[in-house]
Amino acid sequence: MNPEKTILKLPRLPARLSVEEAGEVLGFATHEISILVRRKMIPVLGRPLACNSRRWFASTVVLQLADDVDWLDKATKTVSKYWKERGTKDEFSDRAVGAQNQTTNGILSVRKTSKKPSVERTAIGQPLSNVE
Repeated sequence: MNPEKTILKLPRLPARLSVEEAGEVLGFATHEISILVRRKMIPVLGRPLACNSRRWFASTVVLQLADDVDWLDKATKTVSKYWKERGTKDEFSDRAVGAQNQTTNGILSVRKTSKKPSVERTAIGQPLSNVE
């Protein structure tokens, strides 16, 4: 956010806060506010119909949440849990593991992903079971 135009320097907050402004008041990044909205921890004004529409928050609610230590603790744990779960999903996904090249005893083998049962082959093209 632009340092000259910070919401925290205003003498009075506007009635509606954007995602960026709510994040600045609460101490969360913009993408973390989106996580909290999906977990229904921050009420959104107007019930936006489209998933990509602009989200607005009541400044009075945001200020109450900022003063609530228990809510801040729960919100921080929720964001941490989200990134932890996402990290374990990415670690074992086909995108992360299935398409990578693997080395077996110094011989490069390419793991192919297909619906048919396949035999892992070396870079030369021979099946791995025949290579010693």
